[in-house]
Amino acid sequence: NALYKMGTIYKDKLEDLPMAIETYEEFNRRFGSDTRVPEAYFQLFLIETRRGNNAHAEMYRSRILSAYPNTTFAQMLAQPDYIERFALMQKEQDSLYSATYEAYANNNFSAVMNNTAYARKTFPGSKLMPKFLFLEALTIGKTQSSANFEKALNTLVETYPQSDVSFMAKDIAALIR
Repeated sequence: NALYKMGTIYKDKLEDLPMAIETYEEFNRRFGSDTRVPEAYFQLFLIETRRGNNAHAEMYRSRILSAYPNTTFAQMLAQPDYIERFALMQKEQDSLYSATYEAYANNNFSAVMNNTAYARKTFPGSKLMPKFLFLEALTIGKTQSSANFEKALNTLVETYPQSDVSFMAKDIAALIR
């Protein structure tokens, strides 16, 4: 767990891509039967794509397709235009989050709930998901009971314990209690 999480921290928090690659590779070497190995290869694919190293990205793509053909990652990577679709998906997520934040700021709570539901369905693994859930929890806090508000905050903290918004959610839940 620690080694896998370390790779994620290097990739997403510190943006130290060479260390992320080294860490994910070490994870795959040491724990080759772990269920997260296909996801680690997928992360390596994303890192190499981001770095513009298409040969290495293709190597990881091929490894996923051949060794883990029944995974969600293989299904995504089997699509020939995956990279272009992934880039568009990132832009759509950012745009949707901006619209959701603006809706919250304008007290358009139904839009917040609808946008969060759409994000949950369309982008379940998004890095922005904790922020969507935080806006949803704040909306619940303004429109529903304090028990529902606390439950939404606790769900966010349990699902994304290391997210920056989880720390705020934890503090708010403590104040409610």
